[in-house]
Amino acid sequence: MKKGFTLIELLVVVLIIGILSSVALPQYTKAVHRARATEAWTIGKSVRTAQDVFFMANNEYASDMEDLDIQIPEISIGILKNFLSEAHIGAWSFRERELLIILI
Repeated sequence: MKKGFTLIELLVVVLIIGILSSVALPQYTKAVHRARATEAWTIGKSVRTAQDVFFMANNEYASDMEDLDIQIPEISIGILKNFLSEAHIGAWSFRERELLIILI
């Protein structure tokens, strides 16, 4: 007697994997988008705080990021650029749109 799987069994397994991946991929994409939005929001909040400190010291806001006492890691800048270029602005929440205005 031959051992192995029939073609029907293999097709059922492939079908189940396809269904599971079609459900999991959008959830993964949403999780990645949420993580990027959170990081962008955190960086924006840090920039705002640094601007407030600069204003209290100089009675004007900084016109250049170099004037602020803040360090943003290069990896975060890359994530921000990808986030801003990939995201669909129409799907953003009010909070994310505020962040975009702050960053621009």
